[in-house]
Amino acid sequence: MSSTAIGEIRSKLNSNYIRKCIEPIVDPVYEDSYEACLLELDSGNWFGYIQYLDLDNYIANIKGQAQTKKELIVLLTDKLHEAIELEENEHDRRLLKAIEAGAFDSLAEKAAQNVREGKYYDWETLREMLAKHEQ
Repeated sequence: MSSTAIGEIRSKLNSNYIRKCIEPIVDPVYEDSYEACLLELDSGNWFGYIQYLDLDNYIANIKGQAQTKKELIVLLTDKLHEAIELEENEHDRRLLKAIEAGAFDSLAEKAAQNVREGKYYDWETLREMLAKHEQ
């Protein structure tokens, strides 16, 4: 992207430009919904971005440019899915690392102790207890 295009995008983002719109973008797999800001540039191309919080609560930006609004929405949807997939993989990696480090050992021991002490209920018993409690 040229510096002229970046300047044009910045000026339009800071203005009440008539062809600026918000479009919902939904990830087809995870069904997460985000809002994309879309701008039609003087060249006729479209620029758009999505902001979201990553696992570390930092604002991440997904950006793209395409010849038509429809192509841009497809591009941003694909990029959003890639970002969510990376986040899911990172989450899984962190969880496995925590498990390997023994972060959940005390919870497992507490559950085993509850079973030994008879504080364990099967699903059917729990459903019955919940139904009685709700009445």
